[in-house]
Amino acid sequence: MGRFVRRGAWGPATRGAAVAAAGLLAVSVASNVVGNVTLAQRLTRATLASAILGAVLLGVQVVLEGAIAALLHLPALQRRPLVARHRALLQQRIAAVMRIAIVAFWAWRTAVEFGIAGGAAAAAKAVLELRLHVGGLDVSLGNVVAFAVTLAFAVALSRAVRFVLDEGVFTEIELPRGVPAAISATVQYVLVLLGFSWAVLASGMEMSRFSFIVGALGVGIGFGLQNVVNNLVSGLILLYERPVQVRDIIEVGTVSGEVTRIGVRSSTVRTFAGAEVIVPNATLISAEVTNWTLSDRRRRIELAVGVAYGTAPQQVIDLLLAAVRGRAEVLDEPAPVALFLRFGESSIDFALRFWTADFDRWQVLASDVLIEVHASLGRAGIEIPFPQRDLHVRSLDAAAAEALAAAASGPGDGSARERAGQPPSPASGR
Repeated sequence: MGRFVRRGAWGPATRGAAVAAAGLLAVSVASNVVGNVTLAQRLTRATLASAILGAVLLGVQVVLEGAIAALLHLPALQRRPLVARHRALLQQRIAAVMRIAIVAFWAWRTAVEFGIAGGAAAAAKAVLELRLHVGGLDVSLGNVVAFAVTLAFAVALSRAVRFVLDEGVFTEIELPRGVPAAISATVQYVLVLLGFSWAVLASGMEMSRFSFIVGALGVGIGFGLQNVVNNLVSGLILLYERPVQVRDIIEVGTVSGEVTRIGVRSSTVRTFAGAEVIVPNATLISAEVTNWTLSDRRRRIELAVGVAYGTAPQQVIDLLLAAVRGRAEVLDEPAPVALFLRFGESSIDFALRFWTADFDRWQVLASDVLIEVHASLGRAGIEIPFPQRDLHVRSLDAAAAEALAAAASGPGDGSARERAGQPPSPASGR
């Protein structure tokens, strides 16, 4: 693991620091040659102190990462769902936070050793005090930075808390479906709202100016953001009323699939063909939505079967019921039922209806049952007919056939027969 830290995470930084240290030592040697002994001593001492500090901090990083990895491999923590499923991610995130802290501490101590900490702080303060005047708005760069940093920290904290709740806490607590998502989302929204309030306070903005911004935002909402606000409110309704939840199978309009995400403004539905459709939350609230799995994941399967005329209906019903009896996927309650529906044009029609609790595999189960029905009907010698039509041809007497031929040939046919020396046909009317 230490080799990974040195070569992977710290490799480019270590090479850059080594090049910079070599350059500073070269400057120190040049300063000593030209007689500036004080500068040479300062550069040499500061460079060596910075290098030693960097090596020590790198060793601390290696030790801490090894300790964290060993801690996360303890059997007591391995039994926790959060650690068992996301151990590598936790190690990566903790290591990243430690690296940031180590780099910040090393940079500050290096600036102190070189004697530039005061000047750097003064320069940063001067940059942050730059002010922006736009009409009645007067803010400094420091206000903007404080607002952005505080808000970013609040958003990151809210995401981390929701991750811990979803992947750790609620996986060990038995709650009704949809309640954990509602609680974690509420906690996240509250933390973001509090973070926004703290960001406003940290920026030093006067509340009168903040009220002006809120008023301008309200005007913008009134003119052009009604749809966005509608989706936001609809997202809250989905969160607390829970008519649609993650992993539900729904049909809305022409979209049919599994809900994979319910966001603040929109939700994602993954169709059975693999496409991900973004559906506005307002559509899920205002439109008619068919939710196949709202209360449970059971589904009734209905199979249509037609057999040839002359087959005993009771025999067909017994064969249909035998095809689903004993299957683990088929529920005993409600019990399977086979019905004689109608006398069809080419067959007598039956329906086999049964329930399954495994909604995700109902089509596979229907296919298996149809295969068994086909095999059982074949073994019983029962024919499955296909649509057919009977054509009946009747013969006509000679007089009627001649009349039809004369009518089809037109009015000149009788004259032609007279010119040929033949008597007119009875159908000619002569």
